[in-house]
Formats: sequence, structure tokens, C-alpha cells
Amino acid sequence: MNSLRANWLDPEVYHLHPTKTNTEQFRKYLRFLPKRVSSYGAFVQNAYPLDMSQYDRLFNSTRIPKHECDLLVSNHNNIRHIVVIKNGHYYKVNILEKNGDLLSAEKIASIMKYLCEDLNEEENPYPLGYFTADKRDRWATIREQIEALSQHNKQMFKEIDSSIMLICL
Repeated sequence: MNSLRANWLDPEVYHLHPTKTNTEQFRKYLRFLPKRVSSYGAFVQNAYPLDMSQYDRLFNSTRIPKHECDLLVSNHNNIRHIVVIKNGHYYKVNILEKNGDLLSAEKIASIMKYLCEDLNEEENPYPLGYFTADKRDRWATIREQIEALSQHNKQMFKEIDSSIMLICL
């Protein structure tokens, strides 16, 4: 997550003539061009950077159903958790340390293994996920009604909406 936010990632490039453009010399050439026109310099040489403009919305973002049009929300303020859904049950899992570093792959794997093996195997009789497949306006109405039932429900939606990502098991 930190490398994405710090812009340390380079775009993937599709090279029509990789012997000419997939070289260090070509990358240096592009670095000397102003950012606004560097992609045009690549196009001239038949090298096509794949669009990374949506990467910022890949994590920490959600679409909240509203009548007529969804609301796109991005949360980048100290979010450390993902949400895991299993059999209609939702689990909040912190995957980032307080300093923003990702937990080790082994630690995350052990958490996921625990969720897969040791939790309630009974399906939730009121699976919220079904509503997300309904028509947007109807889902927006249902969500508003569920949130209005209690402050707890409203807080649970906030936890889901603010997660880094949602994983369905």
C-alpha cells in the first residue's frame, strides 16, 4: 500500500518492438520527457503504457448505492483492515501494522486459514450480500432501511465501506 501511495510503481508497458523499447536506454529517454507528454513519446515508438489511473481507487474505495447514481467513496486515512465474508458472516481483519507496513504473508495466511476452518459453518439466514446484486435503487432503499434500524448497523456499514478490500470465501 505504501509503494502505491508513494508512486514507486512503474506502469506495465506493452511493447510492439521490445528489442527497441524494452531497454534501459528507452526508459531513460522517457524519464527526460515531461510527465504530461511521456506517454506520447512511448506511443511514437509503439510502446503502450497500460493505464494505472484507476489503481488509486482499487483499494480503500467503494460504491455506496444511492438513488439514481452510486456514491464513489475513497478512504485513505489510516485504514488498516479488510473485510472477509464467509457464509454471509462478515469479519474485520487488520492486515496493516500501525506504521502502515503489511503483515507478513504467513500471518495473513494463518488468519485466512483460521477463518476458513474454525468459524461458524452455518449460513447467515439474512445474507446482506444478496441485496448488492439487486437493482441499485432497490438496494439503496434497503440499505437505508437497515442503517435506520440501529446505530450498530450504521457503524457496520461504515466498517465495510472503509475497508481496504472485501474478500469472499
